[in-house]
Amino acid sequence: MPSRMGITRANTRNFFALPPDKSGMSTTPPPLGYHLILRLQDDRVIASDTASQRLVARVVFTLAKGLGLLTFRLADTHLHLEVLCNREDAGELVRRLEIALGRRLKLPGFDVPRIRPIANQQHLSHMFFYILRQAEHHSYDGDMFFEASNLPDLLGLRGVGLESASNVCAALPRVRSWQLQKQLGVESLDPDVEGKLDILPDAAAAAFALPDLIGRSAAKVAARCAAVNVARGKATLAELAALLACDVRTIKRARAVTVKPDVLRAVRRQWLWRSSAGIAGSRLAEVGQRAR
Repeated sequence: MPSRMGITRANTRNFFALPPDKSGMSTTPPPLGYHLILRLQDDRVIASDTASQRLVARVVFTLAKGLGLLTFRLADTHLHLEVLCNREDAGELVRRLEIALGRRLKLPGFDVPRIRPIANQQHLSHMFFYILRQAEHHSYDGDMFFEASNLPDLLGLRGVGLESASNVCAALPRVRSWQLQKQLGVESLDPDVEGKLDILPDAAAAAFALPDLIGRSAAKVAARCAAVNVARGKATLAELAALLACDVRTIKRARAVTVKPDVLRAVRRQWLWRSSAGIAGSRLAEVGQRAR
């Protein structure tokens, strides 16, 4: 029997229900980003030495600029990336990475890439740490200093990928530095150790993702200046000149250059980190031993 409002009990449910969606459009929100996986057709190691691993880092940072790169990690035979962009840009990034890495590292053809959507915030956070844990996941210790990863940039050990650090702060604000240090396998980024002088050149190169300090490019000059200033009071001018393969006048000019504090900090942290016996790879080595 009709009520005073003219609505029967039988059709009350339909009255209060939402009208059907006639737009034909899906209500599923678009992905937050994409998880990219690249590997070669013959599944060989992509970058087996330090110089090529640092090159991978520079290529990734250059090509992923402006595409919301959160993290990446090369685990011997395959490269993982997490980016905040649309599907078209993700596919184009993969194409450009395959071309650039293939040419620079003289690699054979790449296999069909995997481009997987990231559905929500929980998925985004999970994938972020999953990618950083690739070496542990595969018991891989061929890159114990995370050269082919942006973890050093997230922790102030390198300045080439600072854009990714800003992206992580914005997209994953709950990520804490102690969590990243845990991935690195260190308790402190400023250990109480004495820096070994012979390690300084490579530490400075690592802070700029360079293969070495030989040459006159702007990046190499900046890295040498940083190394000289970090070693102030630790070595004589003659010792630094011999160490950096240059003359004393060059060392004096480098010492007079004002180096940004964050650059000095990155080189110093790399130096002390690498000077600490086995500190970088201790956790990964233990994992590898257990796996065997």
